[in-house]
Amino acid sequence: MKILTAAQTRLADRYTIEHEPIASIDLMERASQKITDWLLFHIFSEDYEKRVLVFCGTGNNGGDGLAVARQLWASGVRNIHLFVLPLSEQVSEDFEKNLQILPKSIAPIFLLQKADFEREIGKILSQNRAEELLLLDAIFGSGLNREVTGLAAEIILYLNSLAIGTRIAIDLPSGLMAENNPFPDAPILQADHTLTFETPKLAFLFDANTAHTGEWEVLSIGLHPDFMASVESPYQLLTQAWAKKHFRKRQRVSHKGSYGHALLLAGSKGKMGAAQLAAKAALRSGLGLLSILAPACGEIILQSSLPEAMCLSAASYRGFEAKASNRLGNDLDIDVEKNAPNQFFLTDASFDENLYKAFAIGCGLGTAAPTLSFFKTCLQKWNKLSQSKKVALVVDADALNLLAQNPELWDLLPPKTILTPHPKEWERLFGIEKNPYQRLEKSRKWAKEKNVILVLKGAKTAVVCPEGEVYFNHFGNAGMAVGGIGDTLVGIILGLLAQGYSPEIAAALGVQAHARAGDFAASARSQTAMLPSDLIENLSKVWISLEN
Repeated sequence: MKILTAAQTRLADRYTIEHEPIASIDLMERASQKITDWLLFHIFSEDYEKRVLVFCGTGNNGGDGLAVARQLWASGVRNIHLFVLPLSEQVSEDFEKNLQILPKSIAPIFLLQKADFEREIGKILSQNRAEELLLLDAIFGSGLNREVTGLAAEIILYLNSLAIGTRIAIDLPSGLMAENNPFPDAPILQADHTLTFETPKLAFLFDANTAHTGEWEVLSIGLHPDFMASVESPYQLLTQAWAKKHFRKRQRVSHKGSYGHALLLAGSKGKMGAAQLAAKAALRSGLGLLSILAPACGEIILQSSLPEAMCLSAASYRGFEAKASNRLGNDLDIDVEKNAPNQFFLTDASFDENLYKAFAIGCGLGTAAPTLSFFKTCLQKWNKLSQSKKVALVVDADALNLLAQNPELWDLLPPKTILTPHPKEWERLFGIEKNPYQRLEKSRKWAKEKNVILVLKGAKTAVVCPEGEVYFNHFGNAGMAVGGIGDTLVGIILGLLAQGYSPEIAAALGVQAHARAGDFAASARSQTAMLPSDLIENLSKVWISLEN
């Protein structure tokens, strides 16, 4: 699904008005009716006595609010209170028309002034229980392009402080801009639900704005299909239809070689679980063969827990004395980095890169000095290989930290390398950006300059491609906020790369499959109790939904 800017949405409105054709006031009526229908189904299905407080500005968003109030009244909702905030001396034409056709029974209409707005709202609050109140926010819409100050700011802050049952924003929570919000301290209404039109707003896809939007839903108002098909946007929302379009069903006549051989380079002493999780997720994602290069301390762990994978362990302890002491069961006093690097860390890059179709490195790798040398040698191998053929590579976790500490390694990354930083790893790589829009734009710029794909992990993970496209994920849940979840994502993407998916599609499809598996796991285990291994076990449900 395309994500349009506020300016593009206004063009879509204008195109629809001219080419459907339809009058502007009638398009507003159609949009408002969608809001009303949603409210009648979700809020008023059993209780028409709920009291509604509608707060309107004097622009088109305020016109939506007036129209919704009238439609609710016509549907039998009688306890409606209208508050109008005079934002300027000018009002929009459609706001004025909706004001004129309001039923006289909806009275009075309160004009919010500095001296009396708390008193007038307070009267209603004193006579009703908070859970019985519904607040509809139609003060500012997507046309807002300046910081909210003065009386409007006071009213938004006051509404946020009230113990009101449900807050619903029409199109956008007042104070929130559709894309970039450059005023971090300006007040923004905190909605429980946001009902927007035709496409999501870009601002909805930033984790920082979730406290303002609450749960958001897109309501189609029938904007002209010709415009929607032709308009270009770099931003896309990942949907089940998109996933079905790009998912490849297995061929009836095929063999393990048809689905690729991948190499996972992962693990260190105490962190072999990361390698296990990534490997299990890769095996559940359809690849044909998986090899794991891990330190010797993980060989028994991996071989016993992952019979489907092949294990290439690094050399064992250096020195006969260490081996003899170990066999006798004596305690070993070993300096891990100096005396036994090959046992506890990956320090040996002796693998044949030509055997594999895809690689992933970083899960549980550690950042010890020997591992840095190993990582650099691997990158040199892959860089050289990329000069003769495409190299499918995922860089995660400690490999990202090594990259942040040694920025000269950027130039060794093969084209279209996939990097999967969580927010702290992103800051180590690129610095601190408090504004999420600026963070996204910096990621887009960096992806283009370095020809890499950035998977910006979060509640709404974004996949940033070097050509400028950004794919946003809206699946997933808070049960996925647990250690090891990122390792499972690496495994899924690795599995898709091994099967020949392009890096862009592997990253986007992997992110969506990962999140949907998390939703299936939460349904079975609860968000509180789910583990990364539960997500892996529920990957089969994701693939079944795409196969059928």
